[in-house]
Amino acid sequence: MDIKDILEEIALPARSNKHGFKVTDKLEKIDEVLQREGSPFHLIKKSDHAWIFGQEEMEWGKKALLVSSHADIVKDIQHPFSELDEETHYFKGTYDNLGTNGASVDLMLNHEIPKNVYFSFTAEEESGRNTGAEFSYAYVRNRTGQAPDVIVLDVTDEGYDNDRLFTVEGLTAPAEEDRTRFLNTIYQIEGEKQSFEVVRMYKKDDNSFLPKSYRSTELTAADESYFYAKQKCLSFSMDLPTDGSMHSDSGLYTKEAVMYGYCASLAQMCYVLTNTYPEKVEALAEEKDAYVKRAEDTEFRKKKFFSYWGSSWTEEYPSIYHPIFGHSSAQERVTGSDEDYIDGQMSIADYLDPEDYGGSAGYPYSEDPDEFFESVDDGDPEFQEWYQNMEDLAYKSAIQYDKEHGLNQYLNDVITAPSVGLDFDEVPDELIDRLVSIWADAWQDAEYIHSMDDMDYD
Repeated sequence: MDIKDILEEIALPARSNKHGFKVTDKLEKIDEVLQREGSPFHLIKKSDHAWIFGQEEMEWGKKALLVSSHADIVKDIQHPFSELDEETHYFKGTYDNLGTNGASVDLMLNHEIPKNVYFSFTAEEESGRNTGAEFSYAYVRNRTGQAPDVIVLDVTDEGYDNDRLFTVEGLTAPAEEDRTRFLNTIYQIEGEKQSFEVVRMYKKDDNSFLPKSYRSTELTAADESYFYAKQKCLSFSMDLPTDGSMHSDSGLYTKEAVMYGYCASLAQMCYVLTNTYPEKVEALAEEKDAYVKRAEDTEFRKKKFFSYWGSSWTEEYPSIYHPIFGHSSAQERVTGSDEDYIDGQMSIADYLDPEDYGGSAGYPYSEDPDEFFESVDDGDPEFQEWYQNMEDLAYKSAIQYDKEHGLNQYLNDVITAPSVGLDFDEVPDELIDRLVSIWADAWQDAEYIHSMDDMDYD
């Protein structure tokens, strides 16, 4: 069964709360597919917080590998889907986290996976509680008698523009030499083409032994790897590079070759971490080269608008999202035809009435709102740079203010900063909400990293 067919068949909801899964349609379909297609994997543990698949009883004390892929989805995703455009060679779907759920199923069906590998579909990643990750880790550790290595599967925007097949993010290990040894190992099994890059867990992470093209300048975004990092084991996120809207029905894009290459890379990673099938590791290096080449030969889809990854932005008519002024109802805003919108012939000014957002208030570049909106159209580089600078300023300055009482001053200072140049009294609620979200994320990251830096791994 091909990954395309897997994704389409398991494109169903799975929802959870602090008590565990409350909607299990996707999990039930995964179990059905594995049984129907004759997979050696079967459901060995079904709990409120995780469904774990494995093979026959493994030898006690043998090192295990846990592949953890959250199955819960956010409430804004109401219609999970996956589709492959045969002309553009792009997958499109609600891939957070359908994409990597499908990759797990692909491995259980189409690859010879060692018996000491477990696949878990977990709850409560989206809330940050990570109850499914906590249950899965404890279950596999107790079942096998020792801490497993862990691969977290998720999606990312890192590596998308460079045709990477995957990224390594949130890498932690019991000791620095273990971390370095792992990165050296997966670098040495590369073919002739670069297939991945590494995103640091902490700013102090030293990846200088890797070629520069393998070293992202970004830091890992929060996911289940933050839970597993607290355990004394090798753990990391192996993320699928995507572009688009992570938390909405409009979905994410990834190249066809990258989706197939991601599955091949995950299989290779399983062999490496379980020290099995060296001949398959070598063969998959060549297979990955072919997928990278296909990805490079696939033309990037034209982006109609600039968006920051992870937002609720949707490019699809009739829902329109502006990166500063937020959502707008199509029925209230649209003044042109569907064809004009899709063909990109109209600027955002033709869809949104600037008067609804404060008229000619202090927008960047010009006091003329029409000129401002036109600067957004087709991903204007100057606007992109302005917006990115605003987010960077907001994130970097957030923890410089008192957490309990400094939020209002923080908002005022960011919005009226010379590099942003907005009028605080006329800023829409959507921008305020975005800055509050950045404030919360910055404090969460700062407190978590501080707690991790104090840990003793010895």
